[in-house]
Amino acid sequence: MGKDIQRTRNRVTTSTVQIFNDLTGISQQWIGLKSLIKVERIGTPAGKPYH
Repeated sequence: MGKDIQRTRNRVTTSTVQIFNDLTGISQQWIGLKSLIKVERIGTPAGKPYH
């Protein structure tokens, strides 16, 4: 898992990246998939939080 925190102007953004290689139980529509990558961004631009 990787984490990056950026501070620019009036905002702070945190990005988290996760890589999943064990896909046991994943939906059959994704058959053949080898890895899954999740990117999550959380921040507060102009004082309004987002996720």
